[in-house]
Amino acid sequence: MIDTVVIRGYRALRNVRFAPRQLTLVTGANGTGKSSLYRALSLLQRAATGGLGMAIAQEGGIGSLTWAGVGEADAGSARKKQRPIQGTAHRASSTVLLGLSCEGIGFELELGMPDYDPESRSPFNFDPGVVRECLWVGAARNRHSICLERKGPSAQCFDVDRLQHVVSGLLSTESAISALRDPKRLPELHAFREHLRSFRFYDGFRVDAQSPLRQPTIGVRSPVLEADGSNLAACVQTILEIGDGEAFRESIRTAVGAEIEVLVSDGPRFEVATRVQGVLRPLRAHEHSDGTLRYIALAASLFAPRPPPVAVFNEPEASLHPSLLAPLAQAILHASQRTQLWVVTHNDTLAAALRPGNEGSLADIALERGDDGATGIRGQRLLDVPSWPD
Repeated sequence: MIDTVVIRGYRALRNVRFAPRQLTLVTGANGTGKSSLYRALSLLQRAATGGLGMAIAQEGGIGSLTWAGVGEADAGSARKKQRPIQGTAHRASSTVLLGLSCEGIGFELELGMPDYDPESRSPFNFDPGVVRECLWVGAARNRHSICLERKGPSAQCFDVDRLQHVVSGLLSTESAISALRDPKRLPELHAFREHLRSFRFYDGFRVDAQSPLRQPTIGVRSPVLEADGSNLAACVQTILEIGDGEAFRESIRTAVGAEIEVLVSDGPRFEVATRVQGVLRPLRAHEHSDGTLRYIALAASLFAPRPPPVAVFNEPEASLHPSLLAPLAQAILHASQRTQLWVVTHNDTLAAALRPGNEGSLADIALERGDDGATGIRGQRLLDVPSWPD
C-alpha cells in the first residue's frame, strides 16, 4: 500500500504531496494534471521494471516533463507586490523529483539529463535518465536508515549487516532498483522493487478489431488481469472458478444484462462470451460493443482473485454508457476492500457514487490550477500535507 506520494517539477505538478488511502479518488477539470499524476506514478513503476529512459523519451523527453513556469518564491513575491505572474519568466528546475513511501520503505527518484555536455556532439547527449535516487527504511532518512544512495553512475548500498558496497558503472537510463538484484544482501531493495513491479496501471482498453480483448488466447490460470487485458478470458475463467464468481456474474448481469461465460476450443484457447435472453447462441468477443467489452475487462480487473497491492485506473468511465457507472462504482467499492485502488476521473457521476459513506477510507484529491499555472490540491491545508524527509 502507498502511504505518501511526492511529485515535484513534473509538468503542471510543481510541488504536490499527499497521503493516499484505501481508495484514492483524483478529480479535476481538463488540463489540471490528472493524467500527469497517473503518468508520474507509472514512471516510478518503470524504474522498477526497467526501460525508464525509454519511457521518459516516449513522454517527449525530460524537457517535456519538467515544470517550465515560475517558482513558488517568485509567484509569492509577485502576489505580494500585486504584479502579474509571468508563467515563462523563470524555469524552476531542469529535473523532476518523484517520491513514494510504501509500508515503511521510502524511495526518491530525481530525473534529468545526467549525461548532458554542451561540448558533446553525441546523439545520446540529450538522453533522459537518473540524476539521483535514494531508498531508506522508516520515517527518517539518515545514515542509519539509508539502504541505497545513488548519484550519477555510482551507488552506495548497505546490506543486512550494514556493510557498505559501492556499485559503479550504472547506466543513466536505468534505475538502481532495477539494476541491483541481490535479495539476500539487499532485502529492502528487493522487497520494494517486487512490490512496485506488482502494481497494475489500467489506462483504457483497446477495443478495435485487433484488440487482445477480442482475440481467443491460450488459457492459463490468471489471478490478475494484465494491463492490456491480453489474458481477459483466462482471468474471467479464474474468477468463476476460484474467485467471487457470483458477485462478478451479478456485476456483469446488472451492467449489460447478460450472463458471462468463457468458450474453450482446442489449444486450449479461451474466449469471452455472453448469453443474452432471446438469443439462441453465445455472443463472442468480436461481436460485443465497445462499452460492453470494456466493462467486462474493468470488472475482471476489479474482481481478480489475487488483486495487486495497488491498482490505478485512468478514466475508467471512457466509452461507457451512463447506466454502467453505478455498477462500476459498486465494483470499485467492492474491490477497494481487498486492495488499494486509485481512480482518476473527470466524470462527476462516477465520483459522486464513490463518495457517500466512504469518508474514512477515501482520499478525495481534487486538482486545480492556480494563477501561476501550477496544479495544487483544492482545500489542502498545511496540516494535511504528510511529512517527507528533506
